[in-house]
Amino acid sequence: MADPTSVTCTAGAWTKVATSVTTGRVYVGDSGKNYARTYNATGTGVPADAVATTTAIGLDEGQGGNAITHNANIDIYVWCFGDDDGSVIVEV
Repeated sequence: MADPTSVTCTAGAWTKVATSVTTGRVYVGDSGKNYARTYNATGTGVPADAVATTTAIGLDEGQGGNAITHNANIDIYVWCFGDDDGSVIVEV
């Protein structure tokens, strides 16, 4: 995996944190905030149903991060809840 990258996540919107990957790990950067993650096939765009998507999963703040794997290339998105932007750390 490449060096970890910090990504700012806009509050109340999906932020693409990785593109065209089959494996990665997402860590919570700003603790105390709530995040959800999901993915779409590479090139298909932002999830259409916002945070109501059935594939969205909350991010765990644990030191092990949140592993994501898929057998085809995907784009990974993170939703930041609340009024203030947050951040995540991504390893791909």
